[in-house]
This record gives sequence, C-alpha cells and structure tokens, in this order.
Amino acid sequence: MFKWAYATGTGLAAILAVLAFVPAGAQSTEDAQFYGMAEIVLRDGDEILKSQTVHNRLVDSGEQFILNSVFKTSASAITEQTRIDTICLSSTDVGAANEDDLSGTYSQPVSGSAGDPCKEIGNEDVNTEVITPGPGEPGYGTATLGPIRWQNIEDIGETGFIRGALVCIATGDTAFDSCGDLGTLFAAVDTDDINPTGDETVDITYVFDISSPNN
Repeated sequence: MFKWAYATGTGLAAILAVLAFVPAGAQSTEDAQFYGMAEIVLRDGDEILKSQTVHNRLVDSGEQFILNSVFKTSASAITEQTRIDTICLSSTDVGAANEDDLSGTYSQPVSGSAGDPCKEIGNEDVNTEVITPGPGEPGYGTATLGPIRWQNIEDIGETGFIRGALVCIATGDTAFDSCGDLGTLFAAVDTDDINPTGDETVDITYVFDISSPNN
C-alpha cells in the first residue's frame, strides 16, 4: 500500500521533481516507480497564495481497476467511458477516513452555489485531455490529469473548505456532485484545509507514475 509524502512547489515541474523520490518501503532507488501525486494551487488572479504537492492514497477499488485494466479478469473490459478522467473536491478529512469508507461510501463533496465539485477532463469547461508523453520525451511513463480549475463562489462556496481531492471515473451522464454518484473511486489525496475567499481559484493537477529508472 502506498505511503504519504508531502512537498511544496509552484507548478507541474515541482510534481515531476518530487516524483523522482521513491516511495517509502521501496528496496532501492533502482526500483520501478508506481504511484501518484497531486498538486493543489490556491490563486488570487495570477498570484500563487499556496501550493502543496501530496502523495496519493490508492484505494482498493483503484488497485482492482488497474488489475482489471491490464489483465483478462472476470470483470468487464475497460472502455473509453470507464477510464480515469475526473477529480472531485472533498470537504471530508480524507486522511482520517479509513479505506473501506472511502471505497464504499466516498467523501461528502464540497457544495458550490452553481458549479460542480467534480470536473471531468474533456468536458466543456475543462477543455483538455490526459497527457501521456511518448518514448524519449520528458515525463515518459506518467499520465497527467489537469490542471483543472475550480472557481471559489461558483464551485466551492464562500464557506466551503477543501480537505481533500478524489480521483474518479465518470461512467455516465450523472450529476457531478460527488465521486460516489459518478463511478469508481481510484485514489484519494489528503490536503491541508483550504478555504478560498473572494475571486480566488483552486487548481489541481494529478500525476500517476509507472516509469522505471533510466527509461
């Protein structure tokens, strides 16, 4: 099971730099890396107020999703509609919740006044795709989801606290108000409490790394 790790940074470069460290429990620095991290950035316009890079917590359903995606198991084949594509904000302390609760019931989402606590890559307000560099390119062996931006008043609400982020799979045309409504929970990211005010925004970038050394 993956361990927690924390670092600070101000951009995607910070995430890729932190990914150079091998998770706790690895036998040596030559072992293959296989884990994810998220960067959460609080902004006021172009000014960065706070940036945090956090190791993810891959939950049981996420581990099973990987196995079902790679191997010919009894589960249904993975389709384009059932791939990882969504990040949800959570007002629940992700670090304090046990894994069974996260996998089975998910965390309560932040409630905004009009927007969506969950945002999917490729929809009308997140016009991008998961980035997977090719052989020989920087970041080869990683998948990058985001950055995805949430507006304070529209998506979070003036009294909303962000205490974590959930990486999920949107399996159909459902309300983007919780990971539980959407589909499979892949990973959970515990963050410091973030309470945006005014016109502040929150950007989240998630990177999953399966690279091996010297590739």
